Amino acid sequence: MTDVIERQRINAFVIRLIAISWTVTFLDGFDMLVISFVAPYLREGFGADAISLGELFSAGVFGAMLGGIAFGWLGDRFGRRPIIIASVAAFGATSVAMALAPEMHMLMILRFLNGIALGGLMPLTWALNIEYAPSRYRATTVTIIMMGYTLGGIVAGPFTIWLAPHFGWQSVFLLSGIVTLVLVPVLVLLLPESARHLAVKGRSPDKIAKALNALEPGLGARAKDRFVVPDEASAAEGTDFRLSSLFQGNLRLMTSLLWLAYIGSSMAVYFKSNWGRSSLRM
Repeated sequence: MTDVIERQRINAFVIRLIAISWTVTFLDGFDMLVISFVAPYLREGFGADAISLGELFSAGVFGAMLGGIAFGWLGDRFGRRPIIIASVAAFGATSVAMALAPEMHMLMILRFLNGIALGGLMPLTWALNIEYAPSRYRATTVTIIMMGYTLGGIVAGPFTIWLAPHFGWQSVFLLSGIVTLVLVPVLVLLLPESARHLAVKGRSPDKIAKALNALEPGLGARAKDRFVVPDEASAAEGTDFRLSSLFQGNLRLMTSLLWLAYIGSSMAVYFKSNWGRSSLRM
């Protein structure tokens, strides 16, 4: 199986997967960062002060952290496809619910739940695409998908300015939530499961064969064939992943530095994105 994935050329199957992933991460970025543009309107609508806005921002980010961990584990256990669909449905539904929140406390609870769903999408989307992309294109694939997240955050500002003054801040979350929920049936129809994941778990050989034939037309893979992923043999044998394995041998320094870099960059990004507009209005 690894040979098929590695020798493939750019094809319609992978392009479609990247396009779908780009779209959902665009909506993820929009929902994650739009709260900072809505914040000034919450001051007027709910009488929110700096402390309550800080709690609202933190609730979303904390939820995203928990969601990344929880949904990542669920994706490894039950598959990338169903958990990605569940994540998209959840953050669409919670976005609509946020538009209907009657007061600040309820909005904060809903933002926390919204953050859990938002945080769960990105790592699974990366995993699904990386597991179909050949190694020479993996960095490019992740970069393209992340451009969707970034662009979603960029357009959140203009959309808020366009909608909120005329229809209220609720209209921003309502529109985002409805568009996201409309996308769910599209995912159900078009989003594939990871062939690597299915092979490691020993599930659905018919789906594996269908995916491999899409990657390489004329391959002639059949459900009765035996599909092997050599670089994930330990997972197939039932060896559980342990967090401590990330800190063994040469990975100890690498993992620590990556964690520190990501924590630092995340603090900077979320501080600027959450407080940037509000601080300018103070």
